[in-house]
Amino acid sequence: MTPLLPGHYRTRLRKGAAWLPVLIRVEHSKDDEGRVADRPRLVLWLGGERHERPSYETWGRKIWPVSEAEYRRLVAAQTPTSGSPDFNLKQSPSLF
Repeated sequence: MTPLLPGHYRTRLRKGAAWLPVLIRVEHSKDDEGRVADRPRLVLWLGGERHERPSYETWGRKIWPVSEAEYRRLVAAQTPTSGSPDFNLKQSPSLF
């Protein structure tokens, strides 16, 4: 089993979906009282969402390494409307 390494990656949440930026880095987490943890932790950021202690079993086959420039391009391309720009929930038919 290969451990996850800090760096820049990309992933898709489903087949044919847009690429999302993934950043894995080592962070010094804090507890509820604001004290810095004894050991640094590996943290995975997926499109702005934090996942602590990512495992290789969960993420190893879903992420692909990219350069920092490509990662920055993916971050810049990700906007609230990038998923479905023409979708309007108020005008869409009911699902039920």
